[in-house]
Amino acid sequence: MSEKGSSRKTEALRLSNEELKRLTRESIQDALIILMGKKEYSEISVTEIVQKAGVSRTAYYRNYSSKDDVLEHFLNEAISVIYDAMKEFNYDTDEYGFWLTMFKNILPYADTLRLLFRGGFGEKIENGMLTLMLAEYDELTEKDKYVECFWCGAVCSVIRQWVADDMLLPPESMAEICCKIEGK
Repeated sequence: MSEKGSSRKTEALRLSNEELKRLTRESIQDALIILMGKKEYSEISVTEIVQKAGVSRTAYYRNYSSKDDVLEHFLNEAISVIYDAMKEFNYDTDEYGFWLTMFKNILPYADTLRLLFRGGFGEKIENGMLTLMLAEYDELTEKDKYVECFWCGAVCSVIRQWVADDMLLPPESMAEICCKIEGK
């Protein structure tokens, strides 16, 4: 076999291994979310996760160090979705676009967010968002810190309530409500 042919096979094998790892991780994550829909997070065991995911304990521990490690993935994903949506529009110049984009971006993650909030992880989401928001500052004043704390808490509270209400109001209505809160 030529060096070029061997290199292509090695690359294909590497890609298939990466795909297998991705599928294993997704199965484990999905299993935890399904189980969180049925029982409290603290009551879920790694054994239940691997059984639900259809993977071995070895595969589980090859990808995650603990149940909290899997949960951390979901928390980081939730934080990133909310934070990235907040950064997409400048609140000062396009308040409606800011809120609308945030609510639209949250829609696909509604079930996961609902489970995380219901599981008592809202504070972790809020703290993670606040950390990202404060990291944006080159120089952070006390005033900046409290303003960001205020906004982070407000945004998380609104999201938590909207998700708890099964998002009955469409993103457009939620954006209008949030714009009216400030009287703009």
